[in-house]
Amino acid sequence: MIPFASTNIKTGWLPCNGQEVGRNQYPELFAMIGTMYGTPSNGGVFKLLNLNGNSFFVRGGYAVGATQGDAIRALYGGTFWGSWNHEGGTGPFRMGGKGPNRRDPYGDQGGFDAKYTFDFANGGPVADEVRPKNMTLLYCIYAGR
Repeated sequence: MIPFASTNIKTGWLPCNGQEVGRNQYPELFAMIGTMYGTPSNGGVFKLLNLNGNSFFVRGGYAVGATQGDAIRALYGGTFWGSWNHEGGTGPFRMGGKGPNRRDPYGDQGGFDAKYTFDFANGGPVADEVRPKNMTLLYCIYAGR
């Protein structure tokens, strides 16, 4: 299996899009992958791996055909409280918005109540999905014909 940086696929290669292909048409490929990538609709075909639109991050070092769920990196940070002008936060945490009507237990004027916020964007890049850095390529498997 190799990635193509084009939609022009070389002769002998099939796109890894989950399609069913004939066992008799591609006997060497069937002997290699069998029904590893799903139950076929009938006994005369087998399914290819489907990497089309599934947002897989392909990596080595694991069992062939194994998948791994997505994950998000850990973000660390904290808040700290001191006198009214020494409040803040690190990482995705922020503190602010002191209230004027209460005194803190140490006698400082300016309020004791505070607003704590957590904004993931303060700790790293964000999007509407969790993903590794990526590039879209067309993965194809050699069919031998």
